[in-house]
Amino acid sequence: MLASDPVVREFVIRWEAMGGRSYLASGRDDLLRTCQLALRGVVWNQPSEMASDTVVYWNTPDGLDLDWVSITPDGVAVRWIPWTNTGEMRQITAGSILGITGCAWAVSSTGSVALYSGPKTGLLPSVLAPSHLILVPREKIVATVAEGLQRVPRDLLPPLVKIITGPSMTADIEGMLVTGVHGPGQVIAVIYEC
Repeated sequence: MLASDPVVREFVIRWEAMGGRSYLASGRDDLLRTCQLALRGVVWNQPSEMASDTVVYWNTPDGLDLDWVSITPDGVAVRWIPWTNTGEMRQITAGSILGITGCAWAVSSTGSVALYSGPKTGLLPSVLAPSHLILVPREKIVATVAEGLQRVPRDLLPPLVKIITGPSMTADIEGMLVTGVHGPGQVIAVIYEC
């Protein structure tokens, strides 16, 4: 059971302490329903502003090849666009309301999630949209950043490893803490067991 797993519990506590939201899915069958719940509470709560918005998602084999369209609420017109490594994706992602990605690994001791850039796992969905949903399989959660870095493939290094710990925040603007300036103001982790 995920809720009683000490590694998951520590990740959730630290992730939420940094301003992220978390949800637990009890297996792959429950994953889409849990994502729908998460998005209803965070993103779909303003349908009048979403009429022409898009959602960009990684369509990779590690759990992201799901029927995302099925979780759109009735009456909400959202275009679901799978990520492709083309020039037009920058503009599409910049105009989207939500980016959905998986993760390379996550760290319980810091409440962080690591993403690798690549042709099928571009980082723009985690940067340009105002909200970012991250799917975190339980087996990808490690105790420390050092353990996570040991998972970086040595034979084929990714061009970039991005580590996320909560929503984008800065205090550069007149000393006031502002969320969502340099990236998503809302980050949601959905932890699930395969």
